[in-house]
Amino acid sequence: MDKNHKGGEFIFKVVSDEIIDDRDVKSNKDFLKILQLYNRHANFKEIVKYEDNTAKIGYHIFQEYDSLRKNVTYFLYLFEGIYWQKTYNHIKSTHPDVFKDRGLVIILPKEKNQVNPEKRKQNIQNRFRPLNIYYVDDFIRELCTPKSITENKGDKYLDIPNFIIPSFEVNNSTIEDTNFFKDWLNHEDEPILVLKGAGGIGKTTFAQFIADKFITINPNSSVLFIDSSEIRNELIKREKSYENINVYNFYEALYEINSSDGEKLNEDLFRLNLDAGNFLLIIDGLDEVISKVPKFDVDEFLNSIIDYTSEQGNGKIIITCRSYFWESSKYDSNQIVTAELLPFNEKQTQRFFEKSYNQDKRKVEKSLKIAEE
Repeated sequence: MDKNHKGGEFIFKVVSDEIIDDRDVKSNKDFLKILQLYNRHANFKEIVKYEDNTAKIGYHIFQEYDSLRKNVTYFLYLFEGIYWQKTYNHIKSTHPDVFKDRGLVIILPKEKNQVNPEKRKQNIQNRFRPLNIYYVDDFIRELCTPKSITENKGDKYLDIPNFIIPSFEVNNSTIEDTNFFKDWLNHEDEPILVLKGAGGIGKTTFAQFIADKFITINPNSSVLFIDSSEIRNELIKREKSYENINVYNFYEALYEINSSDGEKLNEDLFRLNLDAGNFLLIIDGLDEVISKVPKFDVDEFLNSIIDYTSEQGNGKIIITCRSYFWESSKYDSNQIVTAELLPFNEKQTQRFFEKSYNQDKRKVEKSLKIAEE
C-alpha cells in the first residue's frame, strides 16, 4: 500500500453479468437418445425446445406418461451457458404444468470452468424443486449404463515402485513436469493425446500414470484399456464388414476377446459415455494396427474419435504409438495433442537407480558408470 495515498478514493464500477458473460447457449442433441437409453420401453413426447441466446435462456422438455401408474414425469434439460433464474421464470410462465405434482426430473451439463458443481446443483434444486436432478454425465453413467462397464475398482493402474517421470517434447519445447498433462485432462474439446516415442521407451507406463491422475480428478469414472496387439487379429477378421474402422470397432474387438467382462455397450451408449468423460480410453500401441491391418485408415479413425466427442466435449483418449508410424499420418487438428517421450537424462537416470536400489550408493554409482559406458 502507498503510505502517501492517505485519504485517496477507490472507484468501483459494477459490470452486469449480461456484459461480461459471452458464453453461447448450447443444447444437447442427444437428449432424447439419452432418455430412450434410460427407459427403452417408454414413449417420450417432446413438449418444447426453447433457446434465446440474447437473454441466455435455453431448455428442452420431454414428457413421459406411465399408463400403469397414470402419472406424468417431465424431463427438463437445461442448456449450457444459460441464466438459470431467467430460464426458470420463462418455464414457469409458459409451461406451469411442469412444476405440478413434483414430477420433474432435471438434467444439466457441467459448465466449462465450473468451480463448484454441487453448489450450482443445489441452487437449481432449491429454485425448481424437482423430484430429482442429475448432471448429464452422472445420468448416463448411473441410469443408462451397465454397472460392470463404468465400475471403478479403485486400484491404481501404475504399480511400479521405481517410476520416474520422463521429459517430453511438445511443439519443439522440452517439458519436465506433469502439469501439461493435468491441464489436458481438465481442458474441454481436446479429446486426443498421442504419446509417441521409440519402442520400449515407456509410453504404456506413462499412459498408466495419466490414468491414475484421471481417476483422481474424476473419482466416479473409470479407465478402458485396449491393447492393440490383442485386438488386431479380430479387426482383420472383421475388416470386410467395416466401411472404415472406427473407435467403437476397437471396443467391439476387445469385447469379443474378453466377452466375460459384463454386458456389451451398443454404439450409442459407448459414444455417450465417452463424450461425457465417464471413462478414459487408452489405445496402446496403435502402430500394431497401422502396420498389420491392411485397410486401416488412421485419419478416418481419428475423425471417428473427434465425431464421437463433439457434443459434450469431455471425452479423453490416449493413444500410444511409435514415432515412425505416427509421423506417417497426415492428420492435422488442434484437437490432437502430441507429446514425444524423451530418453532419461542424467538426473532422471540417477533417480531411477536410487529408487531401484533403495538409495544404496555403491550400487547406484556402479549402475551409473555402466550406463555411461
